[in-house]
Amino acid sequence: MSQPQILIDPSEAQRIEKNIILRGIYYRPTGYHSNPKSLRDACKKEGHQFCLSECKDFLENQQSHQIYMPPPKHIPRASVPLTLKKSSEVAKAFKRKYGDRNNPLTWPKLLQCDNRREWMGETSRLMQEHNVTIRVIGPYSHRGNGMVERFNKTEGEMLYKIQYAVESISSDPRLIRTCFTETLNF
Repeated sequence: MSQPQILIDPSEAQRIEKNIILRGIYYRPTGYHSNPKSLRDACKKEGHQFCLSECKDFLENQQSHQIYMPPPKHIPRASVPLTLKKSSEVAKAFKRKYGDRNNPLTWPKLLQCDNRREWMGETSRLMQEHNVTIRVIGPYSHRGNGMVERFNKTEGEMLYKIQYAVESISSDPRLIRTCFTETLNF
């Protein structure tokens, strides 16, 4: 009876060895390597020579790194384009956004806006139907407007990180929606 032979591809063996070395350095408790350059420098200190692209490829495959990646400058959002700034157009946009049966959203409890005409009339009636309180910011209230803009930015960054983490586990849109709902308590 002859011994079974195991054929090992040398390039695959080298890739596995690099991955083991990088994993050992990355998950060592001595430091968090947030970018490929710091990981490459840590490898050099250990006596390993990896190029920047190898470190970058390794980091992109690590779930813990993906969660802490900075969000992109522009986070695409599911938006409803407005052609006119009329109250009826804004109300239609809210109805389309929150009335979608395929992707049901919970109506907000508070809507903070400036004192313009598009928030009066039909939009105001629609918000009353859904028990949404409208808080009007006074004219030239940069602080109030800044709070809203900062909240939108923070929320977008948080949702991006959650989405990125969940998508690395599953591509099921129902799971992603469930994670958003549970995390944000919508």
